[in-house]
Amino acid sequence: MVKVFIFSYCVVDLREHVLTVMTIDGNKKKIRVNSSTTGQDLVNAFAEKIGLTETAFFQLSHFSDGADIWLQMREPVLLQGVTEHSNIHVSLGHNQS
Repeated sequence: MVKVFIFSYCVVDLREHVLTVMTIDGNKKKIRVNSSTTGQDLVNAFAEKIGLTETAFFQLSHFSDGADIWLQMREPVLLQGVTEHSNIHVSLGHNQS
């Protein structure tokens, strides 16, 4: 799996959240998410912000308890153990688990 981009996650309030997307060239863009935002919604918003047209090969993971944890693309991101201290990685590849 090749790590391509990193999301830095920070909570704004209890209902609305903002993800700051930092690309490998140092650019930062903001994405608003809410409690129902799925992994696929997040990848789609990320792709729109940086001008990607194809998202089928991207997966999300976050580092927890010493290991990368894959996020389920159809489940809400905020219900998958992501906290205000999480870095969410967008990876090019296919999650086979």
